[in-house]
Amino acid sequence: MIYALGEKIIGTQKFPSVITPNLGCPKIISVDEILQGKATIDIILADQSGELFYSDDLFKDAFELVPSFPEDKTNHIQLEINGHPEEITEWNKLFDFSNLEETQLLISSELHYNVFGEGTKYWLVRAVPKASGSEKIGYETFLRQNKNEILLPTLYDLVFTDNSKRKKVNYHAIQFVENFKKGFNFIHLTDLHLAQRNDEILGEVLKECNKAVRFRDEIKENYINFNDNFRRFIHIANELADKGELAFVMITGDIVDFVGHGWEDNISESENNWKIFFNIVTGQGTESNKKFQLHDGDNKLEIFNRGLRVAIFTSTGNHDWRLHPYSLLPYIPGKEGACEKFGLKKEEAENFNYRSFDSSEYPADDRKKLADELNKESLMRLNMNALDEGWIKDTTKWGRRIFDDFWGRVLSWQGALAGGLGSGGFLSWINSLSDKIRIFINPLLIGFIGLIGFFLPLTLKWYAERRLRKIIDLLIDNPLHAEVKALHYYFTHINPYFDYAFSIGDNHFILMDTGADVVTITAEDLMDEKKLEDLKKISIQDNLLGFSPDTMAFDDREAYYNWSQIVWLDRVLSAASQKAKTGRIILGLHAPPVNHDPKCNMDELLEDNKKNGYIPEKTCNLTYGTINHFLSQFFFLCLGLRENPNRKNLLLSSDLKKVDLVLSGHVHTNAEYRLGIEEESKENKIRIYYDKYSRNPEQFDEKKPFLLVTASCGPQYNKDYITPYWRMVRIDGKNRITSFSTENLREWLKHDT
Repeated sequence: MIYALGEKIIGTQKFPSVITPNLGCPKIISVDEILQGKATIDIILADQSGELFYSDDLFKDAFELVPSFPEDKTNHIQLEINGHPEEITEWNKLFDFSNLEETQLLISSELHYNVFGEGTKYWLVRAVPKASGSEKIGYETFLRQNKNEILLPTLYDLVFTDNSKRKKVNYHAIQFVENFKKGFNFIHLTDLHLAQRNDEILGEVLKECNKAVRFRDEIKENYINFNDNFRRFIHIANELADKGELAFVMITGDIVDFVGHGWEDNISESENNWKIFFNIVTGQGTESNKKFQLHDGDNKLEIFNRGLRVAIFTSTGNHDWRLHPYSLLPYIPGKEGACEKFGLKKEEAENFNYRSFDSSEYPADDRKKLADELNKESLMRLNMNALDEGWIKDTTKWGRRIFDDFWGRVLSWQGALAGGLGSGGFLSWINSLSDKIRIFINPLLIGFIGLIGFFLPLTLKWYAERRLRKIIDLLIDNPLHAEVKALHYYFTHINPYFDYAFSIGDNHFILMDTGADVVTITAEDLMDEKKLEDLKKISIQDNLLGFSPDTMAFDDREAYYNWSQIVWLDRVLSAASQKAKTGRIILGLHAPPVNHDPKCNMDELLEDNKKNGYIPEKTCNLTYGTINHFLSQFFFLCLGLRENPNRKNLLLSSDLKKVDLVLSGHVHTNAEYRLGIEEESKENKIRIYYDKYSRNPEQFDEKKPFLLVTASCGPQYNKDYITPYWRMVRIDGKNRITSFSTENLREWLKHDT
């Protein structure tokens, strides 16, 4: 029996388990090298059960490769172990890599302690395909063919059977290709923003649609479903793969819009948006029943998603760290009526039941206690704690003193009047009236002042608590509420790494997590009065009012690792430089290292239009929604240099090669930059250039490294961007990058028809 995704849980009862290769960090293997005995399939296992202490029969028939798509009509492939398993004893220590696959021997502290658990051991097993009987292993054993008999990349699930005969599956874990001699094409995809609610919003909106706003057909026509955009992309990618024009897809973050389906603090194993991603990629769950439209106009085609037929490599973005959903309507002042991201109007979006956290409805929830504590602390900071019964008593005493002072003045006036009128019956009448008034009014006036002293502070306190409670509940369940536990399901079922690298032939790929939003502050942070340190100046415009917050990339606090990301990158680039004689070095990030403020007129800043070519520092903000740490060091590494900390005439000597491409997303638009350096200046200044470089790929080697930003697959940036967007990178048999241009749904449909 093969376990379904929801049953494949890393935990003591499920050990030992394969952690890689997996869906988001597969192995692409050349059949040529397999047949020549030059390649093995490296498998890393995690274990707490003690089963992996080697015995002769432990791994006998334990690993099998099963075609991910049965219609491919390829064989099940039994694997046998080559040599003995090796325990990875220094899984938490950074070392000098001899090849890029060794980056996958490093296990993050977060994965070890908070996902697998302390005491977990890691093992490296090398496997090779096993011939059955007299059957000869050939290309047809591993690869499917298209109608023209072209051998195509073919996906396999890795099935591991442990000693208790439990079967555990890593889906889409292995992809075989004929060889790497002919070159290959891959796609950069980013910002999918998948969520279960994307498939539900339209139905809820249409139930209550107001015809005075828009009719049903118009709402349906304009609604933007990010899930369907990804399904459309999969259909396009599969058509390219079936023609032999696509080897794999690289997805760089914001895979999900947020992780949980509601306000629940603990992410459900069976209900979360990572599972939506898994189902769409593999075609499992209810995917086979979901139709999506591909063509606009008169040529609409309703298509069912069958899953992606080529390997994907994933990394994470800021939305992947977010635990809870956000309102469809933005929080931006002045744009309360806009819901452009989903193609809805305000009145329509309000019909969707946004499940947010309300501490008053869930008294037993842990976050209710946190909300109470934070509310009390906030009231104290506003001095509202003074509005209690003691203050009320003081107010009553204060009212009595005012009354006594007032009546004392009345008596003095009475004395003065008596002196002026003389004594007699009139004075006696005045005195008598005064006593009656005093006896009657005294308690009324004191009571009235007491009521003011009682109700006024309570009213103020009630109003403050009511307003604060809403703010605090929003803070606790806010759209920027990000925690690393949001990635735990991803680590378990999709990809166990924050950062990792791999090689395809002579070409080398590096993928890195760029962290949560810089402005992410949890309620716990406020209670503990934590501060964010060592950050560049944060722009209110892009971080709080805009849609492109800076991210915590390359933060050196090492909160989730035992090493610095920038040091890790240095060592990976050093290994890649030694291996990449003629090959390329390609780096994938979510948040870009360079991005311009939308207010800048970039047509005026094109490299060909400027005297010096580069963009002067004061002309345009080029760190609008970018990675936040070690930018200078990162730029030098991309240039194949190590920064001189003294910034004098000379750069530190370097054995590094230039990075060819840095692929990123995050800002939902297309942009192309390149890096240069003024080697003749005393300060060795980094220079940034902007142009439409993909139109002239023949200048690639002359002008690299290129920093490319790709528009989103899911959300639409503006009316001119027809999502999904992607960037196709073509590398020929001589490892030349012949194309790196963006493509979109509209362009593909025109070409396809």
